[in-house]
Amino acid sequence: MPLVSVIIPCHNSEKFIVEAIESVLGQSFEDWEIIAVNNLSTDGTEDILKNYSEQDSRIKCFNCAEKGVSSARNLALLNIDSKYIALLDSDDIWYRDKLILEIPVLEENNNYIASYSSVDYIDEQGILDERSFSKFFGYTGEVFLQLLMGNFIQNPSPILRTQAVKELGGFDEKLSYGEDWDLFIRLAYKGPFYYHRQCNSVYRKHLAQTTQNHNMAAREEQALYLLDKNFKQFNCYLKKFQTLNLALPTKDYKIISRVKKTNLKHRLNNAFKQYFSKLTLDALNNNHRLKDRVLSNLYFRLAKYYKENQDKPNARRCIREALRLEPRRYLEPVSLKILIN
Repeated sequence: MPLVSVIIPCHNSEKFIVEAIESVLGQSFEDWEIIAVNNLSTDGTEDILKNYSEQDSRIKCFNCAEKGVSSARNLALLNIDSKYIALLDSDDIWYRDKLILEIPVLEENNNYIASYSSVDYIDEQGILDERSFSKFFGYTGEVFLQLLMGNFIQNPSPILRTQAVKELGGFDEKLSYGEDWDLFIRLAYKGPFYYHRQCNSVYRKHLAQTTQNHNMAAREEQALYLLDKNFKQFNCYLKKFQTLNLALPTKDYKIISRVKKTNLKHRLNNAFKQYFSKLTLDALNNNHRLKDRVLSNLYFRLAKYYKENQDKPNARRCIREALRLEPRRYLEPVSLKILIN
């Protein structure tokens, strides 16, 4: 039984799947298998997978009759007995030492439920994007609250404990967008993550990928669904830290920004509304480590909150701070409305 199973869902992937598989074959760490799932492809993907499986017994191929990446990954899960799962999309690739650098951390630290790393971006032709994601600084430890704010884990990078994923029931097949984000949130509720600063994976950006093909309305609706589902664990998560007499691993204003976004869709209960109301200007003013752009966004959201609650003086004060930090916000109608009214 291999130590790592690499799940590669494939849908009309003939253009990039060879690069993805070759990046696994070229790993300096060799105790792995590939579980490739052909998901209703109409191009040459199935033939490519079949050829690889005939050449290397570590590559196993399955056909999924249900549409969607979640269904494909869940089918792969049913055929996995390894200790770890690594996620790799058919258009992404790994650097040679990814597994040999990341697996030992999980082997030596049983408390970590998953690990992930920074990634590089490439375009359709494989040219490295100078604005690479590798400049991002991730989080080690409890990341549940950070993940509620948004998904910062790119899909070619995570390695997950198989048992934990199976205990959670795998991927939510109701989701065609954000299914990985949803799983990461649920895993983070169970335990801490480890972040590797080194860039060990490469994410390809191109027009045919799933994230590009969702219209914004559908993406928003699916994101709200998964946030609603996972926000139900929010109070339980806070109580866990209170019971253990531990400090929360993030500042109030960070999680509040995401809470506010969901609140605008009338999806939050009174407990979340009350929690949001605790946010003060002092909480923002006292943190000088935030970059101007992030701080401007927080002031901007806080200004809209005060405006909705008929607190015009504080709304104007916040919008002035947002504009001072990021003058381009003068172009936004909401900014002008708050300043004028």
